[in-house]
Amino acid sequence: MNSRDAQDVILRLLSDGPFRRQVFTGAWPEREVLDVAQRVDRPGLERFALFLFRHYYRERIVHLFKYSRALATHTGRSPEAVLKTDAFASLFADAVLGSQETARRVAGLLQDHLTRDCDAILNNVPYWRDLVEYESAFFVTDALPAAHVMSAGSLADGPLPRRAENATILELEWDLPEVLPSLLKSFDAVPLPKHGPTCLLFARDAQGEVTVVRCGEAVKRVLQELDGRRDAAALAAASGLDTASLDQLLGSLVQIGAVVGA
Repeated sequence: MNSRDAQDVILRLLSDGPFRRQVFTGAWPEREVLDVAQRVDRPGLERFALFLFRHYYRERIVHLFKYSRALATHTGRSPEAVLKTDAFASLFADAVLGSQETARRVAGLLQDHLTRDCDAILNNVPYWRDLVEYESAFFVTDALPAAHVMSAGSLADGPLPRRAENATILELEWDLPEVLPSLLKSFDAVPLPKHGPTCLLFARDAQGEVTVVRCGEAVKRVLQELDGRRDAAALAAASGLDTASLDQLLGSLVQIGAVVGA
């Protein structure tokens, strides 16, 4: 194993809890990896791994839960406060930094922390639960591996399209996109969006950019039918769209990473 390979092992030891446990207990099958682990300061590495874990998710929470942070003086709930809980610390042993599974577990803690016993908050911020769901969906979508984006050409001649793993539809009771920009400005009274059903689509493209768009009935129908086994003609028939409209819609969904090839 060369020095670059050894560095990769150490980086993984710092970021991957299950891998770290297997290596330090001797359960990992590759002898070269175990040899690298024997040469490191295990207590020091684990302290630094814990520091990275807390720092990484603090940065993600501060950045991606910025709207609920902006309302903290009105709700008494700061999202980053979850970092100081025993429940968050308990995630460390099995955490894989940046992974979908760890993001889901962290998001679950955040949702519980921010919405538990929140009746008083809802009196002041009636869309509070919707806002936390929105930020949680963004948080998890951001953690997923970038989808392989298909060619922007005609999808009928390429791989059969399917819904990307990270394409998430979220049904809300409030029109959140209308109010989000106002939450990042100075305000005395809490800004209120329109109250009404709102459907949003979250997706992550090949460059790691998360996009949130309004999701109409046509988009929902198409995404429900995308199973990677139907060509454009079959999809058009199933979704009730003509081929030209479907091709245009799929092209837009490909660009944001909501649709990928089989």
